Amino acid sequence: SHIMRAIAGGFDNESVAITAMVLTFYLWTRSVRNKGSWPFGILAGLAYFYMVATWGGFVFVLNLVAVHAFVLVVTGKYTHGLHKSYTLFYIIGTVLAIQVPIVNLTPLKSMEQLSALLVFAGMQVWAFMEYRIEAKKAKTFAEKWQVRIPIITAAAMAGVAVIIA
Repeated sequence: SHIMRAIAGGFDNESVAITAMVLTFYLWTRSVRNKGSWPFGILAGLAYFYMVATWGGFVFVLNLVAVHAFVLVVTGKYTHGLHKSYTLFYIIGTVLAIQVPIVNLTPLKSMEQLSALLVFAGMQVWAFMEYRIEAKKAKTFAEKWQVRIPIITAAAMAGVAVIIA
C-alpha cells in the first residue's frame, strides 16, 4: 500500500523512501555481480541507512536483501564476494540504523528483523567453513563434509546455548 500511495503522487516520506529502496536494491545487486564488486556492499549499507532514516518500512528492504543472500548460498552461488558484500551491508547498515533515535536497538531485538541477523550469523559460519576447506585442501565431497560437520555442530550448539541463556 505504501508503494501505491507514492506512485499515485503522495508527497509524504514515501516518495523519498522509494528512491532509497531502489538505490539500496541496485547497490546490493551491484555488489554481488562479480568477484571484485563487493565494495558496493559498503554503499548498499549506506543506502540502507538512508532508507531507515526516511521510512518506517525499512524492514522490508533488510529482509529482502537477507533472503536474496540466503537463496544465493542455498543454490550454491556462495562466493567470498557475497560474504564480504553481505557482511559490509549488514554491519554498516545496522550500526548506522541503531543511530536513528526512533529505531534504536530494534534491529537486534525485533523478531521481524531476526532473519537478517540469522543470515548474517550463518554467513559467518559458512565463510569459516569455506576457509577451513581451503586450508585443509579438501577436494572430495567426503573430505569437505569432514570439515563441515564439526563446524556446523559447534555453531548449532552455540545457537542452542544462546537461545537457552
